Amino acid sequence: VQSYYASYGTSFNPSGETLTMSQSTSTVAPEESESFEVGAKYALFNDALQLATALFRVDKKNARTTDPLTGFTTLDGNTRVDGFEASVAGKLAEKWQMLAGYTYLDSEIVESKDRRNVGSSSSPVYDLYAEGNHMANVPTHSATLWTTYGISANWEVGGGAVYMADRFVDNYEATVIDGYTRYDATLAYLQKKYDVRLNLQNLGNEEYFETASTGRATPAKGRGAIMTVTYRF
Repeated sequence: VQSYYASYGTSFNPSGETLTMSQSTSTVAPEESESFEVGAKYALFNDALQLATALFRVDKKNARTTDPLTGFTTLDGNTRVDGFEASVAGKLAEKWQMLAGYTYLDSEIVESKDRRNVGSSSSPVYDLYAEGNHMANVPTHSATLWTTYGISANWEVGGGAVYMADRFVDNYEATVIDGYTRYDATLAYLQKKYDVRLNLQNLGNEEYFETASTGRATPAKGRGAIMTVTYRF
């Protein structure tokens, strides 16, 4: 079984999306985006395995940008992300399930007033431009892999990995945070009325940054464990 689709959508995000406001952004209208996507989905082996691929573009015609002379934020920017993604999900065997995905993102700041002053306040020198650069916190490559196996009628084990490539911390491509690969695992005890699951996160205690914005990077949590109990009425 196979299917094909095309979609178009619009969205917006206000200036206070991070729950913070400033004098330069308090009167700025929301940014608006439009997205275009085409894709295909395939079902193989009597729907046991699902394959999906997609090509997409996201345009933001009124992205926030900072005027280097006044310091005020205006909606004069233009950003674009072209991407491709592919995924596979389903059963490889009766008790063996897998989920894998890959995403490629080509981001660009098409138009912007942002310029960084690398001189002094009395002698400004604007020689770091945002226009033409990659967008901050947008990795070119990312991938996930997750698999579980039922070792008996009541016990399930699994594990996987998350990969993310290098990212720029700001729109000037002045600072880069390294890519990373994180490994996770799970162990579950399954019953008809309830499940008990232990999730182990970041097994290798990898040191990496989860997000980056406005010149800041947020460190991720180290090795951790979460136990959950699910009861079905």
